[in-house]
This record gives sequence, structure tokens and C-alpha cells, in this order.
Amino acid sequence: MKWYIFIATIVAGIAVIGISGCYGPAPGQQAAVTITVSGDNVKMPYVPSGLTLVFAGSAITPISDTSNPVIRTKWSTTPDIGTFLGHSDLALTTNWVAPVVTEITKVKVNLTVTTLKGGSTSGWTIFYIVPSMPKFVFDSSLPSTVISGSELVIAGTQEYTSTTGDTITSQHWTATSDPAGDDPGSFKDENAVNPTWTAPVLPTGVPSRKVELDVVLTTKAGISSVSKYVITVLPAAQ
Repeated sequence: MKWYIFIATIVAGIAVIGISGCYGPAPGQQAAVTITVSGDNVKMPYVPSGLTLVFAGSAITPISDTSNPVIRTKWSTTPDIGTFLGHSDLALTTNWVAPVVTEITKVKVNLTVTTLKGGSTSGWTIFYIVPSMPKFVFDSSLPSTVISGSELVIAGTQEYTSTTGDTITSQHWTATSDPAGDDPGSFKDENAVNPTWTAPVLPTGVPSRKVELDVVLTTKAGISSVSKYVITVLPAAQ
């Protein structure tokens, strides 16, 4: 039996998309295995050299056979590069440090699980390690607080070093509030390099609101990353 599944999940607040495959006996005998990969400010499937990633596996045994639990797991990468940080034979989640590379390197991470009734099932997902990632460096002059309803030009510069001539081709800005669901303000042009953001107007009685300003930079080769800036909105003086 052979199947593929596309998965999307949230790990530590990061949206991750993986492609997993499963090879093994027919359903009812073994666990179904999927894997997600996450890391700080990572936009899959590209990750920067030297970053510590979290590999999170999922092994679901058939509902009809709850007496067949996972008794052993084994993590590996193809090629055999990077460093796994200590984990037990039963760990479905592990940390892995990407190696430093000088060119884009394809990595397949594998998770093999063995269940009580014998046999093994494997899942995998693929990502790419890149020598460097595009990033937005926020200017040190940016304030940490703004007044409700005021405008702010997001000052800063884009940085990206490529040995292949790859360049940043687009940027897209979004704003999210804390608590989620509240008005995060708006951008006049969310695709500008240095857009103007208008802070939300705080309702009467609201003492402050944190807003995260995110920009996704994408290169001609399709490499993307996220840069973030958190700012606090204060009420206008009464």
C-alpha cells in the first residue's frame, strides 16, 4: 500500500506545509505517519543555514486497533547531514540543526515508527537549505509605541546575498493584533518596500494594543522569509 497526503499545520505560531508519504502494510496493521517542519521566521520549503528546526511527527494507529501503539521511532535525513539534538527512541518530536551550506541543498527528513504488533511505517517531507535568506532590517529610528490613529512610515532596508544572482522580487505586508481579532490598522500599499501604516483607533477605555507588522520577502527563485516588528498602540491624549 502506498499513499501521499498534503498537510498544513501550525507549530509555535508558524504555518507549515509538508508533503508526507507512507509505505507499509494495509490499514489496520500499521500507523499512518506525517511530519511537519518549523523554525523561527521560516517560510517553507526554504530554511537558512545553521537554523535549529523542529521536526514534529504524527503516528496515528487505526481506531479499530488501539492495542497497536508505537513502541519505537527513528529519525534520519537524506543526505545524512545536520545534527539531531538528543531524543529518545519514542520521541515523535525532535530538534535538528541545519548545516552551513554554500548552495541550495535538498533535504529529505524521514521518520520510521514501529508498532507493538511488528512491522514499520515511514513518513517523510522535503525542504531546502539555502546559504542566506532575504530579510527586512527595520530601522533603529522606528518607535516602539504610536498614538491611536496615527500614521507611520515603516523605515528599513531589504538585505539578501546570493551567489547565483537571485534577487528579491516582491514584498507583502500584513498586520495582526494582540488580542487576535481586534483592528490591527491598515497599510496604504501593502506591497511597497517602505509602506505607510495607519494605527488602529482604540475604543474608549482600551489602554493599549500590541500590533505585529510582518513582511514576507520573496526572491526570483521563490525563496521566502518573514521579518517582524511589534509595536504598541496607545490611546490619544484626552
